[in-house]
Amino acid sequence: MIDIIYIIVSSEFESERLNYLQKYINENFIKYKDRIKYYEPLYKNRDEELIKDCNYHSKLKTAEKMLFETYIKIFKEIIELKYENILILESDVLFFNNFETKLDEICNEWIINRKNKASMVFLGNGCNLHPDERNKISFNLYLQNKSKCTDSMLCSRESIEYVINYINKLDIIDKPIDYFLDHVYGEECNAYWIKYPMVTQGSQNGTYQSTIQTHFHNFFA
Repeated sequence: MIDIIYIIVSSEFESERLNYLQKYINENFIKYKDRIKYYEPLYKNRDEELIKDCNYHSKLKTAEKMLFETYIKIFKEIIELKYENILILESDVLFFNNFETKLDEICNEWIINRKNKASMVFLGNGCNLHPDERNKISFNLYLQNKSKCTDSMLCSRESIEYVINYINKLDIIDKPIDYFLDHVYGEECNAYWIKYPMVTQGSQNGTYQSTIQTHFHNFFA
């Protein structure tokens, strides 16, 4: 059902988050343990040299460029390895109860309703945003065609290909990844929300330090 789960987390700078993620996954993920890939992101004050020739607008913060470039690298790997259904998580996710069971339920529903169209599903609470009831298409899914926070996303291979093709046509990238995705959804790529989030962000609820004031969210800010 889900071919791979990418978790964007730095083993060098985010040990607290990595420890939580590894502990939770070892204790709760049964079906997907062998499909987890911890992905080291590009990081501010370490990897600037790797983006010096990339086409980012100067108005973007270094951290925003780093995160965007990390996603591009993941997306290209997904296409190369021909994964079909992908879950991408960022390091500050905190799982709600029965995450794995709920993931199977949402994924099944998504596969049935997307009808092979490029699409993504946002699984987090996204600054406590809620879907519009008028956009409900099934028990769990709402066709919002808007992005949420990129902390937790189910992606079809078709959606990844569409995003990469979209990026390749740009002269310059001038928006952070979450705002950029708002321009992708619509006729050729759909975005679904769910009513009851499956994860929350530790950087929003106080579990982790502010995403703007710490070194970590010099990366995600």
